[in-house]
Amino acid sequence: MIPRRVSAWLLHAALFLAVVGAVGRFCFHRPLLSAGLFLLTVAPAALAWLPHVGVFRLIRRGEAPADDRASAILSFVVLGASAALEVLRGGGAGGLAFTLFVAACVLFDAATRLLHRLDAAAGDIRQLARSSLGAWLFLSLLGTLLLTLPAATHPAIPDYGHNFWRHVSACGFMAVSATTLNGGTIYPVGEDLRPFGQAVLYALMQCSAVLYAALGLIALRPWLARPIRLGAVLMLWIALQLLAVAATRDQWKAPDDGGPRLWTAVFHSAAALNQCGFAMRQDGIGSYLLTGPIFWTMLVLSVLGSVGLIVVIDRLRAIRLLRRSSEPPADGAGAWRLLELTSNELHTGIWMLCLGAALIWACESEGLLPRPLFLDQPLDAGAQQIPLRNLTPEARWRAALLL
Repeated sequence: MIPRRVSAWLLHAALFLAVVGAVGRFCFHRPLLSAGLFLLTVAPAALAWLPHVGVFRLIRRGEAPADDRASAILSFVVLGASAALEVLRGGGAGGLAFTLFVAACVLFDAATRLLHRLDAAAGDIRQLARSSLGAWLFLSLLGTLLLTLPAATHPAIPDYGHNFWRHVSACGFMAVSATTLNGGTIYPVGEDLRPFGQAVLYALMQCSAVLYAALGLIALRPWLARPIRLGAVLMLWIALQLLAVAATRDQWKAPDDGGPRLWTAVFHSAAALNQCGFAMRQDGIGSYLLTGPIFWTMLVLSVLGSVGLIVVIDRLRAIRLLRRSSEPPADGAGAWRLLELTSNELHTGIWMLCLGAALIWACESEGLLPRPLFLDQPLDAGAQQIPLRNLTPEARWRAALLL
């Protein structure tokens, strides 16, 4: 068997070759590589991956640790399924599936090591900043590279002959916007981006949310009533998104939102919970303000994401601890400190939400402001933008709450 350290380098090099082949085969309007040549680029990745997960050791000895045994069995299953897919569909589909599987495993392993490194560097601000900044830069550069590929946008968008660098800068802006959970876009997500480009933004948004959750957990650790595992936060994070998808899936209008209803629900649920402003339509969910399930689901996700799932989990635990003992501890630490802190935060946040919504509603309601402070006509923000003053009072109030 090839030594694990050497096989890791071989695996990364072979995986890079397979990814380059996949890009040349599937990410251009006309494939640059034939199916046979693409499969030749995938073969080294398969040959390097199998010894990396201990397949040969499992075959020869029949003994392996539980993790290696599970990885080997899963690799065999995926390899067989990829071969069957290639036989049935052809065109390199099986090679693409196996390449995505290996790439996902390698990225998951790298993310796990990064989270452990962040946890170990909790007391070293420089090491913590270096590790988190490196991960953020990697995600931003990778997202920029993927968004510049022709498969990410419709054919009329990237004019490589005249506006190539303008297209690259626009993709870089959107990638950084996704990794910072800002949500600003140059190209409309539902109109100009293909499903591949939308999936890139979604992946960047989700990966960045996990990174920020890990950093937030490290920052709040001294205030927690009891230790909270990152896995518990991520499980709640995933569960909330799944519940939101189930609640809103049938409410979206697929022809108007740039994709199937399920994908639209998945994308908007993640954007709302992660406090990211991405939306399929240019007006966000302006046309769904009076659709109860969508509005209330997005509002609840936005509030939970704003407060922070870590604070929500620990506040619930603190309340449960306080019910068991009516007197605070002598040192005034733990649950009492967090309960006081989160109570002030929640009260302040609710008042700011209500006052901000009331101010926006008043500024956008005709007749409530002096005439010199009110525009004669709304600013033109595009064909799909809906001026707030043209909405009904109820829709205007809901829009103010979301804003």
